Amino acid sequence: MPDHISRPNIVLHVGLAKAGTTAIQMAAYARRNDLFEQGVLYPGTEYNHRAASKAVGGHRSGWREDRDRPEAPDIRHWQELVDEVRSHPEHTAFISHELFADYSLDVCRRIVSDLGAVPTVIFTLRNQVSAAGSIWQQFVKYGRTENLDEWIQERLDALENHGARDGRFLSRLFLSDLVSKWASVVGPQNVILIALDKAQPNLLFDGFESSLGVPEGFFANVELDRRAENRSFSLDEAETIRAINAQLRDDPNVTWHNYQRLVRYGAVDPLLAEPSTNIDPHPIRVPQWAAQKISELTATEIAKLRQLGVKVVGDLQTIAEVPRNVGENPAVVDIDIETASRLASRVLRKSTNMIHRRRRKLGRIHNQTKRRPMKGSDIQLSAFARALARRVRRKFQSTTKTK
Repeated sequence: MPDHISRPNIVLHVGLAKAGTTAIQMAAYARRNDLFEQGVLYPGTEYNHRAASKAVGGHRSGWREDRDRPEAPDIRHWQELVDEVRSHPEHTAFISHELFADYSLDVCRRIVSDLGAVPTVIFTLRNQVSAAGSIWQQFVKYGRTENLDEWIQERLDALENHGARDGRFLSRLFLSDLVSKWASVVGPQNVILIALDKAQPNLLFDGFESSLGVPEGFFANVELDRRAENRSFSLDEAETIRAINAQLRDDPNVTWHNYQRLVRYGAVDPLLAEPSTNIDPHPIRVPQWAAQKISELTATEIAKLRQLGVKVVGDLQTIAEVPRNVGENPAVVDIDIETASRLASRVLRKSTNMIHRRRRKLGRIHNQTKRRPMKGSDIQLSAFARALARRVRRKFQSTTKTK
């Protein structure tokens, strides 16, 4: 570890995804000013530190086959977070995003070095079987088209037949690798695992309140909106989105940027912020055969975690149990018309708003150009250079003819 690094005044929540991350981030976001008064800095202005995390990790979002797939955020996002943390040495900094868990050893080392302090690294863990269904739902929101059975089958077959460990789902099955990586960078004494348990709903907030040194109930008493609840799809809702994805993914005119703005942020996220309207919604169930394999693998990982010397809050055994709601998912033939109409209307409303904003912007530009004469600053540099070159060439030619 570099000699210039001091002892910790940073709490770094690294994930895992779909394990209480949105709830704790939204609670910290809601109480950002109160946290600061308690001696805790929650950097930035957004509800989490996604841009900074993606920037330092070089993480790109979107569809691999999309030629317009966006690059990772500019590294300035990470540097701005680091600068803010360093400018408040008297405060404990709280940084949270679920992608921190997935980055390479070199990126983890850079994060610690840039922050200039050894952080307390917190992992939040949930039941691995139920997490599988939640991760699949997240990929459906990203435009994937496989049903749950196909998606799990493909990945577990790749694991068994080829030893594959890549991808968000497979990498998180090997919890000991993720935890030991961070433990090797900050030391196992600085790593905390919070094993979430539905029977102890306050365990998540209690663990962070203790780590940050804020009063008991500081987060638990925050009234969060429905976005923070981050509810799951019903099977009917997921199948509706999958049907939309199947129509859009092969359309060359539908880029990741447009899909994300119109479908995910315009329709899907608002849908999940409201209760399901289906009178009898079907829950999404992980198949029994897959649940058993995931449970067995997780039990092996728990044994490895116990050997790492990290601190554990809660009972690790709960993350390996097979929940009662596993089994086969019925075929969805008919889509609830209420769900379908709400999705369609939101996409239409979002696209209409975008068109109106674009027209207003173009109208302002048109009015500005009508009101004032064109200035030299309005001319593009390339056009100016071409015009200058033509004038020089004509001048040179006329001078040559005179001679």
